[in-house]
Parts: sequence; structure tokens; C-alpha cells
Amino acid sequence: MKHLATAVLLLACTLPAAAQDTIATDRPDFTESTSTVPQRSLQAEFGFTRATVGGDFVDTAGEGLIRYGLRSRFELRLGLPSRINVDGLDAGLGDMSVGFKWNAASFGNGSRLSVLGTLILPTGQEDFTSEEAEPSILVVGSIPLTDRIGLAGQTGLNFFKTADEWNAGFFATTVLGFSLMENVGAFAEVRMDKIENLDAQVVAHTGLTYLFSPDFQVDVHGGVGVTETAPDHFIGFGLAYRH
Repeated sequence: MKHLATAVLLLACTLPAAAQDTIATDRPDFTESTSTVPQRSLQAEFGFTRATVGGDFVDTAGEGLIRYGLRSRFELRLGLPSRINVDGLDAGLGDMSVGFKWNAASFGNGSRLSVLGTLILPTGQEDFTSEEAEPSILVVGSIPLTDRIGLAGQTGLNFFKTADEWNAGFFATTVLGFSLMENVGAFAEVRMDKIENLDAQVVAHTGLTYLFSPDFQVDVHGGVGVTETAPDHFIGFGLAYRH
């Protein structure tokens, strides 16, 4: 449940931009965008997700991510704690996080490669917090296929402690982003999570985004679990604003 909330927090958007200066968000898909926010710009992203896990509803409200462009290709990131509610029986605030994104390489064909580092801090309430600060690292790449279609993927590791023992989890995603109209984008995505000695979790995910302005976007998204260990299904919505 904690890792579902973390995955939602680190939601991403790799949809083709309507214009070069259009907001590029890290939601609603799981794949992080290779874009960083412009230097000295502040961007806030929020959302809500309802997942069904083993017959129970798990609501995650907030999903706050604050991004600040420190340099032209480097941003600082602050993940705000979300309120997690498990079928009305147990509720509390999850952990917050700090991190960075670095656009490490850009190529002539429009491809880009970025590196992200995140540290989850054990600030949440009981049953919704990690035992200790938990780091993760990922690499994400994107390539434009046409003027209206883009392909992106990422792979990474997260480290977490259970019963006084450190464990590593591997995750990977692949996403196709489509520009349907000038202000409307869509994506189709697959995510896989694997922890040693446990079955892999695979999720299929899709959604839509709508640009009200170059600096304000809303989204709706949903997905289903492909494997038995994944959430049964989930649906959510959110928004992002850049200043």
C-alpha cells in the first residue's frame, strides 16, 4: 500500500507539448518526463487517486509535487505528504520526499535523457510511513516518433527497509504519448515493479490531459492490474500549474 502511494506520488507526463514553452508535467502517467521546469520557475502538481486493492478502496488525496527550476537543466523537487484512506477503516498522512531531476543529455533528433534522485522521508503517520529514509534513483529517456507521437521509458531502483533489513525494488515503464488536438493529449503505458522473492506487479495505464493555458493543465487517468499482485484497478484526476 505504501509503495502504491509512492508510485502515485511520482506520477509523470511525457505527452508531446503543443508548443515549446507549454507546461510539461510529471503526472498523470508513471513515467517521469525528461523535461525540467524553466530556470527560476515554480510548478505545482496535485491529484487524487482511488485504487481497489483486494476488494478494499485505497484513496490517495493530495499527491503534491513542487518543482523549482534551479538551473536551465536542473530542478529541485519536494513531494508533499498525501492523505491515504483505506476503505474508511484506517487513514493517515503518508511520507514526504525531496529530490532532483537533471536533464543529462539532449540530442539533435529531439531525444533526451534525464536522471532523477528521490529520498522518501519517514514523516508520515503510523501505518503510512517508512521505517527510515528511503532513496530511489531512475533514468528516463524520450524520443519523438512523429510530430504528434512520442515514446518514453524509464528504469530505476528504490531501496526500503523492512524488519531491520534493506531491500531493493526494481521498476520499469514504457509509455506512448499522443497529441490528439492542440490542447488535448493522451497516453498508453505499462509499468512493472519487481521485489526480490515476490511476484512482479504489472499495471496497464491510460489517460487524457487538457491544457487550459500554456501554464495550467488538468488530467484524468485510470488503469488495471495485469498480474494478481497488482492493484485491481484505479482511477484518478489532477491538475498542474506553473508560475
